[in-house]
Amino acid sequence: MPKYDVLAIDIDGTLLNTNHEIPPAHLEAVREADAAGVRIVLASGRMLPSVTVVGEQMGIRPGPCVGYNGGRVCSAETGEVLFHEPVPADLAQELVRRFTDLGMHINYYLDDVLYVDHIEQWGNLYSYRTGSQQVPVGPLRQFDGRTPTKILIIDDPERIKGICPEFQREFGDRLYVTITTPEYLEFMNKAVDKATGVAEAVASLGVPRERTAAVGDALNDQPMIEWAGLGCAMGNADPPVLAAADVVAPSNDEDGLAWFIREYVL
Repeated sequence: MPKYDVLAIDIDGTLLNTNHEIPPAHLEAVREADAAGVRIVLASGRMLPSVTVVGEQMGIRPGPCVGYNGGRVCSAETGEVLFHEPVPADLAQELVRRFTDLGMHINYYLDDVLYVDHIEQWGNLYSYRTGSQQVPVGPLRQFDGRTPTKILIIDDPERIKGICPEFQREFGDRLYVTITTPEYLEFMNKAVDKATGVAEAVASLGVPRERTAAVGDALNDQPMIEWAGLGCAMGNADPPVLAAADVVAPSNDEDGLAWFIREYVL
């Protein structure tokens, strides 16, 4: 009998290695857990279509998936939306205006579609990493008044690192602001994070928190790692995530997820 009933797994930096591939050892261990009755919940900053396809590629039982850092949760089996908390329209409008003026790339996620002003290098990098399709529509101010699930800014890591404190100070009391990879600055509804999303997913399965394990590597994973009955940080995780975890696994290039599953979950 498995030690935990649910395993929430981050995708980029955890399930995937640095080549953005699922290592054979990770795939084998996830399938072992699934076959043993553990419900796998993929929890990512990605948009939901890019999350559900990963589960399909692994050939595991469809279950609830957490996308947009917890902003939207759906059933991979039925497509039913289990939870959704978008960015308020006034704040979305302000972010689009500010980052357009700064000349920075904006990913605008509305109704599970990724809109961009135009196709350029940063958007292409994101599509390469996630498989997400960009829809170029021209100026994003046309969406003023709408409530996107997430707004993602992509730029050089040093520029992202430089502007992040300013936007956290200005918007941090009204939005969830986080860096998920060195190039990504993300804005979601203040009420959500991966802990919120995973909690909704786990509740839909009727599993208690203490029977849930979670594993991740980035700052956006820290809330679910702290929330879960057992939280694991990958060896490549950010220092605050390492400090918050109950367990530290080898890195995503050292089959760390497989090690965690076999040592602590099964």
